[in-house]
Amino acid sequence: VRKELGIRTIFNILGPLSNPASTKKQLIGTFNNRTSELMSDAVEYLDMDNVCFVCTNNSLDEISLSHDSNIIEFKSGNKSSYKLSPGDFGYDSIDLNEIKGDSAKENAEIIHNIFSGSDKGAPYKVVAANSALALKVAGISDDLGECLAFAKESIDSGKALEKLNLLKSLDG
Repeated sequence: VRKELGIRTIFNILGPLSNPASTKKQLIGTFNNRTSELMSDAVEYLDMDNVCFVCTNNSLDEISLSHDSNIIEFKSGNKSSYKLSPGDFGYDSIDLNEIKGDSAKENAEIIHNIFSGSDKGAPYKVVAANSALALKVAGISDDLGECLAFAKESIDSGKALEKLNLLKSLDG
């Protein structure tokens, strides 16, 4: 229904905050900085340990490496805000056209190319950066560089591809 409406609704905000899995740690992308602020205020009333809200260029719900990303982190009852730049991951800024997908089939191919090791370009870097922040939120390490190394190792070793293939095998 949301797709047919063609506009963002309250459900774009409520959905991640009312996750039926009752997650305690979560990385949530938002479509603008104001929404990150509103959602981070709501987390104070939820039973969550660590939540990061990410928005890049006040419009993208992920770390895109095209611009700095605004992060609002709610951890152990404390809220903080900071920015992450492409340089924080050891990367140069990328052009958004380098990571744009299209159809579901094309997007699946991009993911497969990243996880199979045949793409080490901009899409790989974006996946690694977002994975690094997710690992930080999960509590793997407070060191973003260490989390980036873990993320890249998971992709480069084929472990991420193994998990993707396992998920695909569960589909019907």
